[in-house]
Amino acid sequence: GTPPLAAGGGRPEAMAAAVAGLARRLAPVTLVGHSLGAQVAVSLAAHLREEVRAVALLAPLVLRRRRRLPPRGPGDLLLVPVVGPPLARLAIGRARRDEGRRRRAFLAAVAEPERLASAPGMPELLDEAVARLAGADLGALVDWASAGLRRDLRPVARRVPQPALVVAGGRDRVAPPAGARALAAALPRGRLLSVPDVAHFPHLEAPGRVVPAVVAHAASGIMRA
Repeated sequence: GTPPLAAGGGRPEAMAAAVAGLARRLAPVTLVGHSLGAQVAVSLAAHLREEVRAVALLAPLVLRRRRRLPPRGPGDLLLVPVVGPPLARLAIGRARRDEGRRRRAFLAAVAEPERLASAPGMPELLDEAVARLAGADLGALVDWASAGLRRDLRPVARRVPQPALVVAGGRDRVAPPAGARALAAALPRGRLLSVPDVAHFPHLEAPGRVVPAVVAHAASGIMRA
């Protein structure tokens, strides 16, 4: 059977436990998760089999990240035993205080930063994302990332009975597309949508292809309700 969701901490299961009550009240629901949020969506879908009717997973983090020495960034630092997480917290905290660095961090995760930054509505959306990152709980952010980067999502995915759409950006360096392919194969009713010319934000970089696919997938879940 599936172990119960445990509240507390920054693990994806704890995040799923925090929103499980809301999902039950709104049921039936379709879950949409991006990046580390995809881990939360998979955990929740595995537990709420009746309430959740479909799942869409965008640029999911799936496979354990391999430790790289010397570390090349905060993500690598999080995997270094003992001293890594505190150092990563310092690095993330320092970057978070600099608006320019926060903005560059977002744009570094897309395939064509200049094109995205100038697209209609994107400057305002980017401003909001940058502002939200400044106000995020640093400890929770570090704990969540640390747990997520160490996790192999496939064992939980095999217990997800709902139809699942997995969207992968072919140029994603944050969540490499090999992980999305592995996730689609692990999900009993998984389906992969590959978008070769985008990176970690496929729904923003190619909305004309990704958003209609997600909406159609969600609608199909509602029809099965």
